[in-house]
Amino acid sequence: MSAFSDLDASSNAPALLAYLDDTDRGLAAIKAYMAATAQLHAADQPMLDLGCGVGHDLVRLARSGVWPVGLDSSAQALARAKATGHAVVRGDGANLPFASNAFAGCRIERVLQHVTDPGAVLDEVIRVVQPEPDWTMFRVESEVVPDGSLPAKFAAARHPTIGTDVAGLLRSRGCVIDDIVTEKSFGYRLDALPIDAGLVTQRGVDAGALTSQLRHAWLDEQRARDQTGALHATWAKILTVAHVGRSPG
Repeated sequence: MSAFSDLDASSNAPALLAYLDDTDRGLAAIKAYMAATAQLHAADQPMLDLGCGVGHDLVRLARSGVWPVGLDSSAQALARAKATGHAVVRGDGANLPFASNAFAGCRIERVLQHVTDPGAVLDEVIRVVQPEPDWTMFRVESEVVPDGSLPAKFAAARHPTIGTDVAGLLRSRGCVIDDIVTEKSFGYRLDALPIDAGLVTQRGVDAGALTSQLRHAWLDEQRARDQTGALHATWAKILTVAHVGRSPG
């Protein structure tokens, strides 16, 4: 289970909230596309931001001309989201506290990888939407671990391949895929990666899946690369845009 599966129960909640601020800046380009898509499909209509976090995208959605409603399971995140002035609700994505067909659309970003059952969440999303964003791609160049799989293989996500799986989950539930957009990011500093390399690799040691010796060798290598400007990491971001299909007739 990742810390984001239950942020309020985490001993490091302030750092997790700060991470949401940092990634909001790092994902600015694909978020701009998201806002444009919302404007196209849900202008002047209510739109659910499922897993709204501290509310960055509630502001974006409102600026794009929709009426955003945020839902999150974390009281600490919602305390900040509420300060944006937009409607927020505390709840569970697999049991949404909304009537059927209540929203013109829904955005979900970096949430399905942390939930217990992504399909159950999508079932609920489809219910409340009117008919009408993968760790496996994270690579850090390394001579110590040549396949580049550290530290991503120990990133704490229940569903690390959800970025590529979500389209199939949506299609199997009668949705029509309108667009799939991918964006590749590059990292050149250890402290600019989307995960804490030291924390994540320690998780591998604690689980008995990684030796402490290999962890230290990899970290020493990456710190040296960081100092010389030779560190190189890549990861993909996936945005899937879909709508609920209407039944014939």
